[in-house]
Order: sequence, then C-alpha cells, then structure tokens
Amino acid sequence: MNIFVSFLLHNQIINFCKRFSSWFENPETKVKQFAHFESGFLKVKPNSSPLFITYTSSHTFGVALIEEGIYDEENKAISLESTSVGRTSVNKPPEVIKVRKVCIFLTQFLFYIKCKI
Repeated sequence: MNIFVSFLLHNQIINFCKRFSSWFENPETKVKQFAHFESGFLKVKPNSSPLFITYTSSHTFGVALIEEGIYDEENKAISLESTSVGRTSVNKPPEVIKVRKVCIFLTQFLFYIKCKI
C-alpha cells in the first residue's frame, strides 16, 4: 500500500496546511497562469473496503467543497466527486456546480491531480 495512504489510515485525518496551487495554460498565448490556492482536510473511513475518503477544502475564489470518493489500490489513485459546493454571495459567474478529481500517485508522496469542473 502507498505510504501516503498508510499514513492516512493510521492518522485518519490529514490537514493540508500547505496550500495546493493550480495553474493552467492559456490556449491563446500558451502562457501558464495562476488559477487558485486551496487547502483542506483528507479523512478516511476506518475499515472501509474499498477505502472511502472525504476531502473538505476552501479556495481563494470563495468556494468551499465537500468531496467523497475511494482509493483504488490497483491504479494507485484517489477518485473524488463533490457532494456539496458552497460559495460566497459576492462571487462572479460562472458558478461551480460539480467537481471531479482523480489523484494519481507518481511516487510514494508525489501525485498528479486531474480535475473536471
């Protein structure tokens, strides 16, 4: 089992004090631009099979998410889908309705996140 997931199982909750930052490539200029920061908590449901994981997060653009999913041991990936999306009243359109993420582990501690909004 992945060390990161083993740590999560042992501690049952991980606080992401360091923020994730995301970038995107502008299709017109081909320049990478800053998208946002997010921070949150990963929590595991003990004795679940497959391993059930929740992720609560807040973002710099005024969105808070609750995501739930599973850890796929064979593919070394965590798949998450939002179950609740909250946003501040001053947010501008477009509104985030649903988020899906797949965190694919490249090494024991390094993972790549594919996200669909």
